[in-house]
Amino acid sequence: MATIHDIPVEILTKIFEYLTPSDRRVASQVNRYWQYIWNTPTLFDTDRTLIFNDCVIRSGCKPASVFRKTNRRYYKIIIGHVEFEDGFVEMWTRLGKTIKFLEFDRTFVFNKEKHSEFLQYFPNLKIMKINFEYWKRETFQFDMISSTIEKLILNFGPYYGSTKAFEKLILYSTGLNELELENIELNDEVVALLPSIMCILTKLKIKVYSHQIQNLKKIRAPNLTHLSVKEFGSELHEILSEVLERLWNLQNFELSTRDVMPPKNIRKLGTLKVVNLEYYPECMSSVKFFGELEELDVSIWEDNDSDCFFGHNVYKNYSIKVFKLVTHKNQSCPRCIETIVRSFPLLERFEIDLKLTGNQLTFLYENMVMLKNVVHKTVVDSA
Repeated sequence: MATIHDIPVEILTKIFEYLTPSDRRVASQVNRYWQYIWNTPTLFDTDRTLIFNDCVIRSGCKPASVFRKTNRRYYKIIIGHVEFEDGFVEMWTRLGKTIKFLEFDRTFVFNKEKHSEFLQYFPNLKIMKINFEYWKRETFQFDMISSTIEKLILNFGPYYGSTKAFEKLILYSTGLNELELENIELNDEVVALLPSIMCILTKLKIKVYSHQIQNLKKIRAPNLTHLSVKEFGSELHEILSEVLERLWNLQNFELSTRDVMPPKNIRKLGTLKVVNLEYYPECMSSVKFFGELEELDVSIWEDNDSDCFFGHNVYKNYSIKVFKLVTHKNQSCPRCIETIVRSFPLLERFEIDLKLTGNQLTFLYENMVMLKNVVHKTVVDSA
């Protein structure tokens, strides 16, 4: 009798193409035949990522001794807290031939003497991401940038409000055609830099304080497709529509705000987080108009003695797939659960900080056909 192991390699390969990278990794562990499919050169190379963290690269010791001899092709390498001693040249030379994506984790500590020529081992590098945390501005020199890099992602930590140390990297990278800036404060220094990078800026994730709200009007980026704004003021909603109208290629907008919902005419809103939303009837009415919203994260503050945590008004939205709710309540109201089901019938994931009963969980799964995960508060009895 034929089994799944008898499927021709061509058909099995085609099946693998429809799986996600994580599913392919799991499937490759079933048997050697499936592992052979997954290891087919050039076909699924982008699935394989190497992560180096809290280790020493030393000749004759793992991991250097293993990767100096490997023939496996990798697409991405993430480097965290790593000590380079000896033997790393041969290892990086072998691994680097197929690496297209290099990411420096936030724990990576740059050493100019050891790392200034590091990128030469990656001749086919296309994407580089740097998560700034412990990198010192005065010691990091960006003359090591490779001309093969087409996309640069800079994720700024809490101590990197200034971009001066990195402008050379951005402005003198000859092959660069995509730039992403993440978790950066929209101060005057950043605004001054924007005209120089407007043509290559594709993603911008910014923090905006109340005195910087007007800086949003100065964003000019014709190729910007993703914008994420974390607001620490109360004036943003007044100018938001005006800002978004100028970004005609915008595909996705993420907003993190507080106290009130944004107005209903916000376009391209894909992710919304509202902290300390003051509860009142129809406080979430604008949600009905966000036709592209996929993830909603809300903290509702309701100062009364009832068990209601969401309200009983229906805010019908078929696009929301993920709903996270912080309630500040101790018990769950059955009618509120019913209202959530009626409001967001196509939810795939629901998170709530309340303990749900078995009947409520059953009700959710029976009435939400797409629901895959429910995360709720559990109570563990002490011994």
